[in-house]
Amino acid sequence: MSKKVLLRLAACCAVVIALLFSGCSDREENTPTAPEARGKLLSAELLNSFSTEEVLAYLNSYSPLIPGIFPPQYPVDVYKLVYETPDAHGDITIASGALAIPRGINGDLPLTSYQHGTSFSRTGVPSEGSIEQLIGIGLASNGGYLTQLPDYLGLGVSPGYHPYQHARTEATAVIDMLRATRTFCDEQDIPLNEKLFLFGYSQGGHSTMAAHQMIETYFSDEFTVTASAPMEGAYDMSGTQTDVLLEGEPYPAPYYLPYLLFTYNRAYNMYATLEEVLKEDWYNLLAPILNDNSHYSDGDINNIMPEVPIDILKPEVIEDFKNDPNHPLRKALADNDTYHWVPVAPMRMFHCDADKHVDFGNAQVAYGAFIEQGATSVELVIPATAGTHETCVLPCLIQGKEWFDTMK
Repeated sequence: MSKKVLLRLAACCAVVIALLFSGCSDREENTPTAPEARGKLLSAELLNSFSTEEVLAYLNSYSPLIPGIFPPQYPVDVYKLVYETPDAHGDITIASGALAIPRGINGDLPLTSYQHGTSFSRTGVPSEGSIEQLIGIGLASNGGYLTQLPDYLGLGVSPGYHPYQHARTEATAVIDMLRATRTFCDEQDIPLNEKLFLFGYSQGGHSTMAAHQMIETYFSDEFTVTASAPMEGAYDMSGTQTDVLLEGEPYPAPYYLPYLLFTYNRAYNMYATLEEVLKEDWYNLLAPILNDNSHYSDGDINNIMPEVPIDILKPEVIEDFKNDPNHPLRKALADNDTYHWVPVAPMRMFHCDADKHVDFGNAQVAYGAFIEQGATSVELVIPATAGTHETCVLPCLIQGKEWFDTMK
């Protein structure tokens, strides 16, 4: 890898680190198309080959703490995979993701899937070189994990909009990439063992829990999850996250709200247009951006949003939402809660208690529900006392990886 590329990666880290980890119709329709029609590998492109020295430089560009804790051991190849998967309405489309493959290992490799945090920008994802690609590279180089990093729908090369915080398509994007990854490994004679680890941060925590649920509910004959580590996820969309919104207080990432409304309205057809929901001035400002994730980013939305997100909503919309238990948005939010099941494989939920982006209550509610439903393999871990959404990233990743190492 050239010096120019290394410098670009280092610069990218400085710019995006603050923004990196900001954080279904009916549940019975979690398999909108037959498994044999999903996960077909369409293409595989080598993006880069890293020597161990280049991996070290890459990790140092993010934080000098990482190589000291997890020193690179293996060179890594990074590919972009493109595969088939259903969209939010069950029609087959394409999705992409990055695949980090350790080189020089004699033996079968454990398979890991890392789910990335919130990105509005089409290019702010692992297969396009986002900073989260380094998580897959670091895991592959230090731990020998073959690591996939799905972009999700509507990001990377996937057409259309991204269904943000939409549990079903988050899960199918992960599972269908697992299928594409296995096909790629078969074609390249890369041996895999039976281990499968899932983890992700912020939106990736939500995606990880959704994928774990879908695998154990519908595809246990095809995949066996060894362990999952959802991190800082908004699992309680209809409760904790809704309460935070309705408090009417300043919020560190106000763009989440219009992003979510845009997504859910397209997935659930709640309104003919968001003009019915947003105040006129806000609709005129936000609509052009929300319809164009090829040219705008998270920051572009945040820069024009008020500090209090619900200030963009019409007062009557807020009152209807508060007073109507059958409000269509309430139903959509409840449909994307991810804790109404009993995990079989071990799960450790990592969540810092001072997170202002994704309230700690999300983890508490999900953990409490799991235990009440009879789960015996779920733990809730606070990796850093008073850790925020930004400062919790590294402790979560370190402790999650150390836990996976005990099972690989």
